[in-house]
Amino acid sequence: MTQLDIARLPGADPAAVPPVSNADGPAAPDLLLLLGRQRWPLLLGALFGLIAGGLHDATSPDRYYAAATVLIDERATDPGEEFTADFPLLRNETAALNEMQVLRSLELAKDVTRRLSLHEDQAFLHPPVSLARTALGNAASTLSGLVAAPEQPAEGAGPSEDERIVAAAAKLQREVGITRVGRSFSIEISMILHEPQLAAEIANAYATAYLADRQVASRAMSSAGADWLRRNIDDVRRSADAAAREAAAFRAENRALDPQGMQALEQRVVTLNEIHAKLLERLEMITIEGSYPISNGRLLSEAVTPQTAALPKAWRLLAGGLVLGLFGGLMFAVWRELRETGVRTGAEVRALTGLPFLGYLPRFRKRRLRRLRPVVMQPLLLEGIPPVEFARVRPQAPEVVTTVSPTDPCRHFSPTLYLPSVAPDLPYNEPLKGLLARLLRQPRPGEGCVAAIGSVNSGEGRTTLAANLAQFAALSGHRTLLIDADVSNPSLSAELGFAGEVGLYDVLAGRAVLGDCVTVLPATGLDVLPYTVPAAHRGQTGIMKIGSPLAEARRRYDLVVLDTQPLGHSSDIAAMLNALDAVVMVADWGRTARSALQASVANDPELARKTLGVVLNRTIMGRLGAYGVQRDQVRRHPRRLRA
Repeated sequence: MTQLDIARLPGADPAAVPPVSNADGPAAPDLLLLLGRQRWPLLLGALFGLIAGGLHDATSPDRYYAAATVLIDERATDPGEEFTADFPLLRNETAALNEMQVLRSLELAKDVTRRLSLHEDQAFLHPPVSLARTALGNAASTLSGLVAAPEQPAEGAGPSEDERIVAAAAKLQREVGITRVGRSFSIEISMILHEPQLAAEIANAYATAYLADRQVASRAMSSAGADWLRRNIDDVRRSADAAAREAAAFRAENRALDPQGMQALEQRVVTLNEIHAKLLERLEMITIEGSYPISNGRLLSEAVTPQTAALPKAWRLLAGGLVLGLFGGLMFAVWRELRETGVRTGAEVRALTGLPFLGYLPRFRKRRLRRLRPVVMQPLLLEGIPPVEFARVRPQAPEVVTTVSPTDPCRHFSPTLYLPSVAPDLPYNEPLKGLLARLLRQPRPGEGCVAAIGSVNSGEGRTTLAANLAQFAALSGHRTLLIDADVSNPSLSAELGFAGEVGLYDVLAGRAVLGDCVTVLPATGLDVLPYTVPAAHRGQTGIMKIGSPLAEARRRYDLVVLDTQPLGHSSDIAAMLNALDAVVMVADWGRTARSALQASVANDPELARKTLGVVLNRTIMGRLGAYGVQRDQVRRHPRRLRA
């Protein structure tokens, strides 16, 4: 419900609706503000990433890089040279890709494995790994064992030598690097291993095996070509002899009758003889070429044993860890931001409720405040007045017996309820001035203001604000009465030291009048109406009868402050609305849910109409800037009292 909606309610006085303040500046979501709010997850994520990268670098074994380069002959690898003569680019690319596939083949890997006996080399088969990979491997094994039953080893003597060669060759095939150097026909064969000498041996063995394989392939091609030519030469020879016989027979029979037919037969004989001669010439050339080895490439550079490790690279691991850590921190920050449901700024209060924002109440350290207790209580102790008895003690209820510890007269003193006296310069007291000024403008002439301090949930600082606001008013010279109207949990009476005095319960029960139940706090001159109920009468609150005592209090005092029950736990504050002039809502900074605060106002229009505004309690003032609140509008506690 917006402020405009409240002003339009039946019987509402538009002039009584306080104007909306814009004191805390913009609070719109912003990426920079989000990063500022969530800087610690980001910084911790980056730090964790750097530590993980450094740990991975420290626990990773050194690995060495060795490479050999071979140059292939593209002309000898192009079986379709006649077809691709007009497409040199296509021919070159096809030739290079063909040779790279040869280098990546399992057969070549098996040849290298046999040459170096890699299937028996444990340094190659089981190299040392980093701590991270070991942990991941153990985790994967554990998970696989939980999901599926472990496989039982087969009975027998184990894998054969051929199977071990194939397994080692498959591992080698995965780890060897085959890279084309630019657009040239040079191919680099690289290997990275923890053993530098073995890495160089494997790279050189790959180059040697490749060149030998191309020689074998050339010989095989020459042999296959020669066999094909021999078969075709015989066929052509027989065809030529048959054509010659046919031509001789035709000449003897029909030469004079069909000269053109005779000429065609003779031309066919000549053509077959020429083909036969060319095939014989080609067979002779292939036979000569196959009689000595011809390589399709050559070794450009041989791999040498590396002296320095190529991996791991510390800067890469640190950079990768930093990026991953920042990403993880960002995900955690986004998760935290999505879980953020509490009210943080005055702009949020106004947007959710349409009510004025009354200010921030800073959070402070209670332990540090307790150090000031002897200073504040010293005047009382010198006068011989136990703090629990105060200036005057009213007659006690007959069912309750009060006991006071003579050895610790300060044990009931809670400094958080005496902030205007304990620390007058505390920034917590600043919003009380503006709040008091607003409250004193509410009543009709000649009458005091009756204001209730409410909150959505318990533990949001309602009681602390009620006690300090009342004491601030009393110290300012106003006749003030503080009433503990939290009948379900009268914590205010307990913390002020009232154990058995007559109070609000007796007034509501008709057993006492208001004037006989008020106790004065000597440190501030504040009148207090506690709430103490005998155990036999708990649950009999009579809160519906509070209108008459409040009317009497309005005539006697300038300001009456009530500490009430939380809205989410009771409807007592709704029952006494007719007797109230104003309600001040307290929201716990970052803890009171936006939806709960909004619903508390929207569900009760009369409560919304009488609500003076909302204060944010236990605010961490140093973090308001991260939510868009301007720094010049934030006053922080002295360092000795900061939370």
